[in-house]
Amino acid sequence: MVLGRRLTLLAALLLVALPGPGRADDPPRLSGSLVSYVENDWYARSTNKQLELNDLYLSSNLYTALRLDERFTVNGELKLDVVRSAGDDRYFADEGVWLRQLTLDYKDGNLGLFAGKHTLPFGQAFDLAPGIYGAGFSDDYKLVEHLSIGGKLDLAPNALGLTAVNTEVFMFDSTGLSTAVGARAPFTAADVIRVNRVRRSHGGAGNTDDLSSALIGVEGKASETGWAATLLHRRDGVGGTDPERGVALTLLPPERSIGDWRLDTIAEAVQLWNYNGDSDDQRYLTAGARASRGGFFVTALGGLREVDRPTGGDDSDHLLTASTGYDFPGGISLESGWLRSRQANVRTDVLGLLLTITRSF
Repeated sequence: MVLGRRLTLLAALLLVALPGPGRADDPPRLSGSLVSYVENDWYARSTNKQLELNDLYLSSNLYTALRLDERFTVNGELKLDVVRSAGDDRYFADEGVWLRQLTLDYKDGNLGLFAGKHTLPFGQAFDLAPGIYGAGFSDDYKLVEHLSIGGKLDLAPNALGLTAVNTEVFMFDSTGLSTAVGARAPFTAADVIRVNRVRRSHGGAGNTDDLSSALIGVEGKASETGWAATLLHRRDGVGGTDPERGVALTLLPPERSIGDWRLDTIAEAVQLWNYNGDSDDQRYLTAGARASRGGFFVTALGGLREVDRPTGGDDSDHLLTASTGYDFPGGISLESGWLRSRQANVRTDVLGLLLTITRSF
């Protein structure tokens, strides 16, 4: 029964990759972008001396959109990134490639539907927060690589200020589509970031054999400030104690002008109960700003992560980060940044340099 459901999902995802018929006067069109990052992180000072190292690495995201006709589009994303934590000075090593998104999207007027593999729309700080280290703790709840079916409905103007509602049912991807080329570390390795292939036996919230997890979200505007709220339920997988439940609230104030400067801000709060199917509860606060003038920009951000453990030994982690850089013509950006963090009572200072190159087609 389980195998049958998995094969059905695999067959559906394979069908997603096939081009539709299209009309003779509206043939399929492929577009996309390649975003490449060369980043150097120098862990200059830490109360854990083993963390004092230099890490130079490459990461890339290849985004593609195959427009089949005026309603259907196949969206994809390939990810290149490090698959293990650095244990010593590292230079362009431990890289892997895997599929992070493959969806068939349908859009007709104010209704959108999709099926496939993607990142769940729970929180936004991990993508929108400014600076080299702006994602901060929000990467903890960036829920990538889930097999999902869902939809989004854009709303007409209303008294509540709601602009859209969305919902989906999902499971973590433990099919062959989760294979990462170049990742060789076993799941039990202390330094593993990305395994070669996700298995159901690895456990974790949402890692089930059916679409038994769900989320629902709403978006709106209040006094020109955009906001989004999402409720999450991920069923516990193998070895889990309880299903993970969560709520995320994101605020996106409108862009402001201060003389020749433009100011963009973001704030986000997230609460997770039974984090990843375990018994810990975790909450997060993120607030950041980016000021720009011409190509020049500066950013600042603060983050908080609190971990409540029923057995004691709670943690209160903090980070502060700032950066400055310049956006050059032709999709090239150069940025330098600083991060000071305290995680599990370990204090660390990091200096970073990031080169970003974006090419569209």
